[in-house]
Amino acid sequence: MNKLVNTLNLFGEGQVSLLVLFVNFCVVMGLAYVLRWHYIRFGHSLSNRRIFADIFPLLASTTFLVIAVVKSSLALSLGLVGALSIVRFRTPIKEPEELAYLFVCIAIGLGIGADQKAITVTIVLLILLAGAIYRLRSGKKQSHNLYLSVEVKKAHVGTSLFNEINRAIKHHVEIVDMRRLDLTESHLQGVYYISCNSDELVIKVIDELKKNIPEAQVTFIDQDREVMG
Repeated sequence: MNKLVNTLNLFGEGQVSLLVLFVNFCVVMGLAYVLRWHYIRFGHSLSNRRIFADIFPLLASTTFLVIAVVKSSLALSLGLVGALSIVRFRTPIKEPEELAYLFVCIAIGLGIGADQKAITVTIVLLILLAGAIYRLRSGKKQSHNLYLSVEVKKAHVGTSLFNEINRAIKHHVEIVDMRRLDLTESHLQGVYYISCNSDELVIKVIDELKKNIPEAQVTFIDQDREVMG
């Protein structure tokens, strides 16, 4: 029995064992994927939520690893502070909701890394449950009145491209009102005023435009935010 315990001890006496580390890692990944599902299902962001949510498991597991390593060493803790002081995020977080989910993700790594599984799992699940209940009680989202700008630059631009853009938009949005069209031999820019009642429809419009016209630069603008694709 003592031999088995010594085998599972990864860092030496007084440190976390390999078995405990593995169990904690599984808990972190489980919570991270639950958080990912929650953000995709209940998030407000108009951008592609799946792409953003894919970083949750990586961020949570990395935070967990750092805390598991430095929690028993003052020297490593001070080194971590110095290392983090030079980190800069070059891409700003445009929406507070994204920042909130990132904080929850980091909290998962911190809590499980400190071997506080019970309180971390309980509080995280309660936070997600409260968020889900709030979203469900608030009902369906109000319709979005947005300006859609589509810009294409290529060697030859013709009316067929303009018709393809119109079909892609009208396929998902019922109310479309063109406000501006600039068309030259190598450049097309159209501005539309659209109304839709779902964020998913906005994402579908972006995906279809990018799929059919890879060169297209797509921008949605409302009063509070701007979404580009």
